[in-house]
Amino acid sequence: MTGDYHGHDSITAESFFDKMARENSHRKTPELDKLQQYLDRMGVNYERVDEEPSRFSYIDRHQLIVYSKDGFREWDAICNYGTYGAELGLLEIMGVLVPTGDVEGYLTADQVIEKYKAWKGVKHV
Repeated sequence: MTGDYHGHDSITAESFFDKMARENSHRKTPELDKLQQYLDRMGVNYERVDEEPSRFSYIDRHQLIVYSKDGFREWDAICNYGTYGAELGLLEIMGVLVPTGDVEGYLTADQVIEKYKAWKGVKHV
């Protein structure tokens, strides 16, 4: 058995990234899917980005980017490795829905929808 200077088994960078890609490749995004269905029903202009992990990037990316009618980026919702709530399948948002200019995480699709409605001034949709 070989080991590094700490007595651990040797691991190459490639095998580490391959392992991380396998562990993150089956992440489900039901909250993002639910939010996308709402945006579709409301006719909101958005783009969905789904990038699966690979041996070159072990981080998956599942994101909705919402645009104004003029094509300006307004806000994002994301659920991927390292975002606030991703380990629970919850969403992190940024943009006009977060008045502090920061990010807000650990949100369900329903919570994001309520923030969107409040921002748009929508009462019952």
